Order: sequence, then C-alpha cells, then structure tokens
Amino acid sequence: MPARPPKETAPTDPLAGLRRQKRKRPLTAWAGMAMGLAAAAVIVWFAWTAGLFVSDRATPPRADAEMRDKHATAVKESVIRGSDAKGQPYRLHARRSVRADASKNLVHLQDVDGELRKTNGEKVLFRSDRAIYDRKKEQAVLKDKVRIEVKGRYTLLTPRALVKVREKELSSDSPLTVLLTNGWIKAQGIRTGQNMDRIRFLGRVHVHYDAGQTGAAREGGQDGKGARLPVRTPN
Repeated sequence: MPARPPKETAPTDPLAGLRRQKRKRPLTAWAGMAMGLAAAAVIVWFAWTAGLFVSDRATPPRADAEMRDKHATAVKESVIRGSDAKGQPYRLHARRSVRADASKNLVHLQDVDGELRKTNGEKVLFRSDRAIYDRKKEQAVLKDKVRIEVKGRYTLLTPRALVKVREKELSSDSPLTVLLTNGWIKAQGIRTGQNMDRIRFLGRVHVHYDAGQTGAAREGGQDGKGARLPVRTPN
C-alpha cells in the first residue's frame, strides 16, 4: 500500500508572534507612561513646595502708594516735615495716610507721632491713633488717645487736641489730664500761646500735688488769674 503524502499545512509566519506581542503593547505602554508622569509630577510638586526651585527674577517691592479708590490715594509710612515761624523744625509721621482728591489740603493719618521744638530747645513729642493734617494751615487735629509730652516737665492726655505746628500752639476743648513730676492737673480744656507758652486751663480745674508738696487748684478765666479751689484727689 503506497504511503500517504504528508498533509499540507498553512505556512507559518515567523513574525506573527511578534506582531501579536506588538498589538498587546500599547495598553501596557500607556499605563507605564501614565504612572511615570504621575511620579514625575509628584516629584516636581514636592521640589516646588520645598523651595528647591527659585526664580531668577526678583519679586518687585510693594509700592508705598496705593489707590484706595479712584478718588483717594493711600500712602504707607508718610512723613511731613517743615519749619515753624521761628525756624525750628517739626515732623509728623504716620503709619498710613489717605488723601482724597476732593480735599487735597486735608490728609487723614493713622498711628501718628510727631515732634516740635520750642525756641528754648525743649522737644514736644505727641502721638495719637488718628489725625487730620491741613497742609494749607499747617495744623493737625489729633484724635483718640492723644498724648503730648514735654520730657521732664509734663505729659498731657486727652481724646482730642489741635496742634498748630507752625506757631506751636496747642488747644483742646476735651477733658484732659496733665501728669506732672509731682502731681496731676485735671481740666475741661486748654489753650496755649505761641511756642506753647502761657498755658491756660479751661473750666473747673483740679490740681493735686504729692505729699510734701504745696499747691492749689485754680479755675481758668479770661484774665488768666482764675479763682482758688480746694485740692481734690482723682476718682
């Protein structure tokens, strides 16, 4: 019996397996790339938050002047300087000042401190929480926690006072307390002449001197003499 010829089979493509593997690669490759990008993003984020990346461009400083609104300008750390009628310097400093376009002569100040110099060389220091400075009249209305001090002599405390910096005149119609080195004075107001001389207290005035000191309380009058009042102690 003759031998059967071998059964013919389809030719085998040696690259078929490689093509099948190639077709299977995209999913694995995309997954690997996604994981790699995620890891790189985590590393970059960590480096940025840790401050490892520093820009070569310096951050510009914040401008001192800023527009509060379109009708006013606010300035940080403003200083007003000048000379009084006798040529003595004065200075006003504010942590913040605001000037409205509608009233260019008036400047609203916050956290105010200043200094005047009397003709005898004494320095008058003052401070307040707020103030309004009139550039034309060269005077400041001090408001809230006003403190005026002549070192070694007295300290005046009041909620409101007017200081004419050019004439060095002080006035107030608010209740005030003057702390002396040896006592205190309470009054309903005060007026001074130029150079802060000729001080006159207004209303009923109470004066107290410490033990061992002599003194009296006086009520201010138009003639500057006043009337004697009994010495009283503070409440």
